[in-house]
Amino acid sequence: MKPTLQKIMKTEVLVIGGGAAGLRAAIEARRQGLEVWVLSTFKVGYGNNSAISLGGFSATAEEDDRDSPALFYEDTMKSGCWVNRPFLVRLLVERAWAEAKELEGMGVQFLREPGGKYIRLGRGGHSVARRLATPGNSGMALLTPLLKYGQRLDLTFLNGVKVVRILQQDSQVSGVLLIDRQGEWSAISAKSVILATGGCAALYPETSNVSSATGDGYALAYEAGLPLQDMEFVQFVLRHVTEPGVPRRVLPVESLLLKGATLRNPRGEGLQEGGRARPSFTRDAISQAVGMEIARNEGNPGYAFLDLKTIPEAERKQIPGLEKDVLKVFPISHFFMGGIRVEDDLRTPVAGLYVAGEVMGGLHGANRLGGNALAETFVFGSLAGSLAACFAKGLRKGQPLECSQAQKAAEELTGQFGNQRGNILELEKELKAILGECAGVIRKGEKMVKGLNRLGKLQESFAFLSPYDPQGLWPAFTFRHKLVVTEMILKSALKREETRGAHYRIDFPSQDDHGWRVNVCLRRNETGQMKLFLEPVVHPS
Repeated sequence: MKPTLQKIMKTEVLVIGGGAAGLRAAIEARRQGLEVWVLSTFKVGYGNNSAISLGGFSATAEEDDRDSPALFYEDTMKSGCWVNRPFLVRLLVERAWAEAKELEGMGVQFLREPGGKYIRLGRGGHSVARRLATPGNSGMALLTPLLKYGQRLDLTFLNGVKVVRILQQDSQVSGVLLIDRQGEWSAISAKSVILATGGCAALYPETSNVSSATGDGYALAYEAGLPLQDMEFVQFVLRHVTEPGVPRRVLPVESLLLKGATLRNPRGEGLQEGGRARPSFTRDAISQAVGMEIARNEGNPGYAFLDLKTIPEAERKQIPGLEKDVLKVFPISHFFMGGIRVEDDLRTPVAGLYVAGEVMGGLHGANRLGGNALAETFVFGSLAGSLAACFAKGLRKGQPLECSQAQKAAEELTGQFGNQRGNILELEKELKAILGECAGVIRKGEKMVKGLNRLGKLQESFAFLSPYDPQGLWPAFTFRHKLVVTEMILKSALKREETRGAHYRIDFPSQDDHGWRVNVCLRRNETGQMKLFLEPVVHPS
């Protein structure tokens, strides 16, 4: 099936991703007077993790004398087990409050008390309550005003497309190659490009993420030659089992624990009393406590219990819709702390290519604090948009994207497919099983080696398959990206021989600051193989 390039379009700044990070980056670039396009696999602003989030983020309020950027920094570094990249944390804690005010100027509303003070909510691991909240605890309360603001700025939205390669010349970005759901090929020439494609927790069998969060951005960056880091650090959270008397959506488990709830095993024993869970109820600790309990029972019953009777009655009355005293809870994948490694000035090795949001690694270290994800999307979305605009302005002319270059890339990509019919859905089931069984909450080297062997067989099976019609290109490229990212997770997790944050190795159950206070990094080498290397974490003196 020879690809036929339909057209080459042109813009100045191109944003890949229609969630909070992508929209914020696009707005900032457009404010500087440039033509900006936003690409999204779904409708821009919808079908992403920002949209289904609880819509609040951490920020140190100027009016709060209990809090400070220094305390926020300390909390974030401590939660990340000191393998965060400090300069990224500094940018977050120093800019989050100003970014909240910027969002208000775009029409976002944050909840306030009758006297006018911002309502601040607590989350596990934060020394003080510093999470701003939106009406209805809804991510759309953030995205809807941004969409309207972006439309007033005349941003161009292109929906229903998937980027399959970042195009470059002489280590400078020149545009992207993309397909639509009908399998038609096109390309976009751009002076600068921003990757804001989100994470990949939907690779796992049980997840809180939208189904499209499968790591396209990580794979695109890897294939473009960019380094990635910390792909072993996958955050799991606890989800409740929905049953009669339990609404589909309740407060996060960590919030209920902070209110006084207790995690228990089937025998009624408190899990926090002897496990790794800490009084701060960070997500790594509570998910591992439950994961260990499930492992001890060999998956049966497959959950632990959240006892709500220990919440003071006055607090309990403020939790709407709960008729039961006990919830069944189990771990699900939620967020990737790892991602693309950036330079100290936020550049990447490809000139004109920038990243923002969950696709960027290094900010959260080994574990993310609740409320820090959306703060990251807006702070670094704004910075990426500004940097991309400055880069584009500095070019008299962008790298000309020739039709022959895009056509050659399309032919190279399709030439990697095999010539046999097969069912990708069956391969998808095996891929999810590999991650769920070999790189879940509780890990062991022996299992991860077996997982890599199973992955190798899966890669071989996929190499023989061919999308026999154009509509098959979209799922084929999606699955190819999933295979690449799964290899990153397994190899990085096998490499880190210690327990740190969200990475729990039952065969290396202690944190080793002497040998492993490093970032596990990877990149594609000259022969196309995945090469891992270690980078020490340098803390300011």
